[in-house]
Amino acid sequence: MASPPRIRLLLSCLWLAAVGGAQATPDSAARKIVVHDTGGHWPGAISVHADGSLWAIGNPWLGGGMRALAIGGANDLARVDGLTPGSNETVAVVGAQGVVMLRWNPATLAFDQNAWPHVQLQGARAVRTVPFGNQHLVAVLGASGRTVHCYRYHEGGSGLLVAQSTATEEVLDFAAFRHGNGTARLLRATASGLACLPAGGAVQWTLAGQHGHVLRCDHPIVKAAWLYRDANTGEWRLAQIGDAGVLDDESLAAHLGGSEQVLAAFLLDCDADGDLDLVAKTSLGVRVLLQPELPGLAQTTEVSFEPLTGTVCVPDLALMHAGTRVRVVDDLGVGDVRWSNLAMGIQPWDDGIDLHGGGQIDTLPTDDSRIHFVVSIAPEWLVRFSHPERRTYLQVITWRQAQPSIDGRLDATSESNMVHEMIDIPASVSTSTLWPLDVTLAPPWYPIGWSTDEHYWLTIRLVATEVGGSELDVVSDPVTLVTSLSIAQRDAEEPWAFVLEYSEPGTQASELPAVVAPPPAAPDMQLGGYVIGVIGRIRALPPPPPPGGIPAPSEGSTGAVSQRIPQ
Repeated sequence: MASPPRIRLLLSCLWLAAVGGAQATPDSAARKIVVHDTGGHWPGAISVHADGSLWAIGNPWLGGGMRALAIGGANDLARVDGLTPGSNETVAVVGAQGVVMLRWNPATLAFDQNAWPHVQLQGARAVRTVPFGNQHLVAVLGASGRTVHCYRYHEGGSGLLVAQSTATEEVLDFAAFRHGNGTARLLRATASGLACLPAGGAVQWTLAGQHGHVLRCDHPIVKAAWLYRDANTGEWRLAQIGDAGVLDDESLAAHLGGSEQVLAAFLLDCDADGDLDLVAKTSLGVRVLLQPELPGLAQTTEVSFEPLTGTVCVPDLALMHAGTRVRVVDDLGVGDVRWSNLAMGIQPWDDGIDLHGGGQIDTLPTDDSRIHFVVSIAPEWLVRFSHPERRTYLQVITWRQAQPSIDGRLDATSESNMVHEMIDIPASVSTSTLWPLDVTLAPPWYPIGWSTDEHYWLTIRLVATEVGGSELDVVSDPVTLVTSLSIAQRDAEEPWAFVLEYSEPGTQASELPAVVAPPPAAPDMQLGGYVIGVIGRIRALPPPPPPGGIPAPSEGSTGAVSQRIPQ
């Protein structure tokens, strides 16, 4: 059997982007956050707080915000992984009400709730899930803190009890994994150490150590791991676990200090090089231990990052941009949830899509105004989509915010959700490429122009499908732009102030794209309007959410064909 990867240390660069813009604020800090797919590769999250309340955390590229869910007494939650990429994922919640399954419904813009009828699960302390073929194993730690109940679960069902096991000590952490023979195994950590056992059988083997964190892992060889302290030395160690037991037990003393507290950890391939990496949130911040990309490379590199401290929240990770980017979703205080970029290595996080120059608006006396943009796409973004067996699109979602205020009203529906097929992607992507982008906006039309400013938000990302397929195969990280249209206030400072509110702190109006004026019109009629401000992404504040609060757009309507612009 192949040996597991050995892990080397590389501290991450960390850039923080606040969700903000909340409709409400929790009364207590988050204890745990779980990220889930709301459909079509659009991430959302749910958080459980110290007072047992649950909150839905909106997509930060589509408004963000937090919304209270009508379930109290929650103790823990876990994502039920989607069985196909881009599918709508369920979140399992346990607590005073037993087990409740939450699943986002894009038609009703609310969460469907499926409460299990098993009374023995009332007051349950914790929950873990793992996929098994076309179903899931849901493991629930009961109110006693010693019995783990294992259920077979199909989407929409109520769970069928298949096994349970009781420890002689309090269970401090646990996880389940699928053994190579198709059966379930439990890893159960207590004050005495780690024990491995079939879901309803006797203990097969144990490993001594002080309690740390049991980590699930989606890997053909390494099925799970235990990050723990050595009972004698107190140093941090990582035991990687396979079907037959411990594959590797490695000291992390050179990387995690003896007095350093580990609050949460994940084992995954977060730099997309095929090897497992360890992401750990500690009392000093967020650390990433990366397997070296070249065999035998033992050197380490340390770069500065902004630590996530001052909270005991267990964060979650969102894998973005075809699985090559990682975001840590964490709570930095009551109501201050961040989707933070983990940029591997010493390279800064690349935003990937930029506005190339200003926009130009067609000015016709109708209710629609068509704006032409040119976007620049970085090669490291586009290369993941330049595959002969994929069709690649630019997806653009637009919605309107009336009033020149960050608290302005929202209209009844989002304006559009369009996909533009890209037909001229070069076989070898080595430099940034330019692409045209047409967006139809529909501000209210008056003969003398718009009576108020109309602020439009555009969220853009790359999406791809297999040739002949309709399901999204891979998607890029989204980028959000804001466009302000005005005639009546084109010379006023207020529209600029609105755009600058969302820009990188310190941005000046002179640094925004130049105003593009409409063509001359008849003396008694002004046609069209001005693009008075566009920014490349949201830095300080998120956009207001589209109507419905926490949207989940997935498939867009087919738009124009986009052909690469020669440079």
